[in-house]
Amino acid sequence: MHLDDLAAFAQVVRHGGFTAAAGAIGSQKAKLSRQVARLENDLQMRLLERSTRSLRLTEAGREIFEHCDVIADRVEATRLIAQRTRTEIVGLLRVCCPPGFARALEQDLLPGFLARHPGVRLELHVTSEDVDMVRDSFDVMRRGASDLPASGSLVVRQFSRLHRVLAATPTVAEAHAGKTPLDLPTLPTLTFGPPGRETHWGLFQPDGRRHELALLPRLASDDGTVIVEAARAGLGIALIPLVICREALAGGELVQLWPDWRIEEFGIALCYPSKKSMTPMLRAFIDHVVPGVDRQLAELMLDTGG
Repeated sequence: MHLDDLAAFAQVVRHGGFTAAAGAIGSQKAKLSRQVARLENDLQMRLLERSTRSLRLTEAGREIFEHCDVIADRVEATRLIAQRTRTEIVGLLRVCCPPGFARALEQDLLPGFLARHPGVRLELHVTSEDVDMVRDSFDVMRRGASDLPASGSLVVRQFSRLHRVLAATPTVAEAHAGKTPLDLPTLPTLTFGPPGRETHWGLFQPDGRRHELALLPRLASDDGTVIVEAARAGLGIALIPLVICREALAGGELVQLWPDWRIEEFGIALCYPSKKSMTPMLRAFIDHVVPGVDRQLAELMLDTGG
């Protein structure tokens, strides 16, 4: 049984005949007749008694009309909702991100987005745990570039890459003054990134040679504030984005170690499940957040002289 046939039957009954219904909905009389005949065949019962001059509902047709009229209304309402979602910036948007990124959004990006689009309701889920976007019904989430699935199952919008530095308190730096970055696996380290995984730091010597160091950090967290505070407390040498530790460096609480060595930059991205899920609401959110975060990063780099 086809929903279109139910809708056609309802229109014929509402308008009192095939000709009137075809004119009202912009269809053809013959097409409506075929649809009603197919519906009767599927149900194996007569719904309309036809003559050359009149049309009358059978008893079964009257009962079915009461139901299919409701169904047709619901189908039309569903179509209008889908059309509105495809063309208007409205609805519920579910966003998932780690704490540090949430703080960047909360500064002015989320208030600005919601003020610009009053038809949007937003749920911001702040977590450091891995989530399944489809299973957990998220529309968009922030991920590190190293955490993106190799299968290409997610659509990715990249942010500007983050410049990272090795930083520690002056006391810790002085205690390890005779060391080089190649000694880091034997030193107390603090790493900004997803906990519970193997830690590898990519570093480049001044001559461009690359080294990948496997570490067992004293502390790993994907909340940059936690790493900065641990470094301030003298717990070890932190590898952290410059924009996160800029104030501590400017105030002398932390100093940069081995500034002639270059650290691999850190990439972050917004991800969503598929291009088919790109509604105007999601597009508006991404187009608002990505330039906004990039602008924040650029301003912070200027403030730190980076």
